[in-house]
Amino acid sequence: MEPNPIDFAYAVVPDDLCVMQQEIDVTGAVLSERPKISLSADFADPTKGDNYCFYGLANGELNEKKQFIRQERHQTGMAYWKTDSLHHFHCKGGFRVAEYHGCSGAPILNGAGQLVSLVVQGRDDKQQVSGVYLRRVWSGLMHEAGELGS
Repeated sequence: MEPNPIDFAYAVVPDDLCVMQQEIDVTGAVLSERPKISLSADFADPTKGDNYCFYGLANGELNEKKQFIRQERHQTGMAYWKTDSLHHFHCKGGFRVAEYHGCSGAPILNGAGQLVSLVVQGRDDKQQVSGVYLRRVWSGLMHEAGELGS
């Protein structure tokens, strides 16, 4: 079974725009803010024999105070398995997808800390995480934006 098509949104923003990560309360008041971390568009291709990891926030739910709470998840020790037309696949034994719901979009990094992919789906039956093939998607986006030749 192949993964479902991805729903991918992007925006080109000016270099001087500073995107902020905000913590807000239930009334919408800003409790804290800091510059959001952004990664460059330099992607590494996965290779067999390297270790991969991702970090994301999972299983969001409202608590009794109506605060949206998510759990931090850091998955390490994944191995690269294969690539198809739009996805890279990484595997790790003992992986349980239910523990990672909501981690879609989390960066998958190689052992050198380079961006390889973004999490899009997990499968318990194959102990597998799939991530979008960023180099291929990025090329398509740049072509659509007129920044690459036809």
